[in-house]
Amino acid sequence: MFQHNLILILRNFRRFKSAFFINLVGLSTGLACALLIYLWVNDELHFDRFHQLDSRLYGVMANHKDTDITNTQPDVPGLLAPALKADFPEVERAVSTSSGSMGRSEILTLSTEEKHAKAPGRFASQDFFNIFSYELLEGSKDQVLLDKNAAVISESLAKTLFGATKNIIGKTLDWEIYGLKGKAAVSGVFRDVPANSSEQFDMVLSFDYFEQDLIGKHAHWRNYYAYTYLTLKEGTDLTAFNAKSKAICSPKQRIPTSLCSQNPTPKTTCTANTRTPCRLVAGLNTCTCFRSSPCLSWRLPASIS
Repeated sequence: MFQHNLILILRNFRRFKSAFFINLVGLSTGLACALLIYLWVNDELHFDRFHQLDSRLYGVMANHKDTDITNTQPDVPGLLAPALKADFPEVERAVSTSSGSMGRSEILTLSTEEKHAKAPGRFASQDFFNIFSYELLEGSKDQVLLDKNAAVISESLAKTLFGATKNIIGKTLDWEIYGLKGKAAVSGVFRDVPANSSEQFDMVLSFDYFEQDLIGKHAHWRNYYAYTYLTLKEGTDLTAFNAKSKAICSPKQRIPTSLCSQNPTPKTTCTANTRTPCRLVAGLNTCTCFRSSPCLSWRLPASIS
């Protein structure tokens, strides 16, 4: 049977060479396109899904109300994370990170006695490596960001600056960003961030340094200089928590109602952007927006199934 079909194929090929090649090219192109679409969809579905606490991991978004328009953005006050942890028993852990430029990690200039390099980095609070599943090769995830002058670097950056990934804990490096300079001691080394992560960075510095020394007196409830991520305890009702968490803004902000009318700002609209850092949030589609007015409310966006 197989031999008979093969003979028919060869005969048709000899008689209708042009049609045979057209069909072959069409079939090959269709299969190639189907494969590429599958690979793309598979990559999108697995983006940021490597975090072990993915099902309980959320990002806090700020709603800025301007008459009939509500703009939503991930930038929030850095004071929000510890306030959520202290005021809401449903919150297991809360983390603040520097918001960065347009949602990306900032590029830092780094140097040791012998080497110089530039690398993307973020400032993050103590529980960063407890919430996100970036594997530590050296150091403890509970300890690496305890010290204000600590620095956790990727294995690639460790090899670039020190030529190794082991036995470099305690070694110092100098960093600079936007003319601001600091010195840090290596407290840990993490495996390079996977390609299917929306966050790409080679260095994590302490958020305490960022807030106390860089933000300084401007670290208050009306300054939006951080992203906030948190994990909720098992069994938490997200809808109820969303409703409950809205109350945290008004007593903290203490913004006069008249302030919005005294300082009007142009209306702005949201721009869909599924590649923002908030894609770390489980099943969440978010948008980035320009800041509108200081009258705002808070919410944790529910997962979209």
